[in-house]
Amino acid sequence: MLNAIITILMTVLALTGSDSLWLTLFTAGAILLAHLSLRMCYKVEQPVVDTFHAFFFLGLACIVTPWLLCLIPFFLCYLGLVMRNITWRSFWAGFMGITLPYVAITGICVYLGNYAYFDSVRYAFTVRPPLAVIATSAYPLTYFLEYICSFSVWQVVTWVTYTLIGIFGIRHFFKTRYRYKIRERLLTNIEVYDSIALWLLLLVFPLHYPSLIGGLAVSLSPLLYKRSTTWKVS
Repeated sequence: MLNAIITILMTVLALTGSDSLWLTLFTAGAILLAHLSLRMCYKVEQPVVDTFHAFFFLGLACIVTPWLLCLIPFFLCYLGLVMRNITWRSFWAGFMGITLPYVAITGICVYLGNYAYFDSVRYAFTVRPPLAVIATSAYPLTYFLEYICSFSVWQVVTWVTYTLIGIFGIRHFFKTRYRYKIRERLLTNIEVYDSIALWLLLLVFPLHYPSLIGGLAVSLSPLLYKRSTTWKVS
């Protein structure tokens, strides 16, 4: 119950600085369902269905933010190294899950005769990230100040808040993980490394702030929950 409340509060905080509420909610819900499905693969004899669901929900999130495809290697590592439950059947189930949303949206675009979505995907992968512009410019300080000023006050507050939660939550988990059961200790790695990956994506691609901040909110929620339930542990 407390975990659900923390997840809702974290998502509400993400919404305060978002320019697109539906993008934030959609990505948060998709990442949350992907994590829950992935957790259900632990020590299951036939994880094909749960693996399909995990990658399907990740694929839904990738539709609105193509750079979330970077999470695919992490998901495969979770299945192979953490859960030791990856087989050829589960691999192809994951492949089908991640591609199904793209197959569906391709069919819709062909049916409507509107291919604007593919232009947005091509733009997402070809536009230079602001940090690359700053690093290669003749006046990096000027571009960096413009980069910082492009964020609203609430976006900066939310990002700083999530950064602090991530630092203290991850530090606390690695310091006290011996207190948790083996299953929970292994599965919490999903939220830990996804939080780091989403934070880095948010740093490199701030244009995707509305969607990435939603995924970061639900990834950090379990870490905040574990920190709040053992608050007296230093």
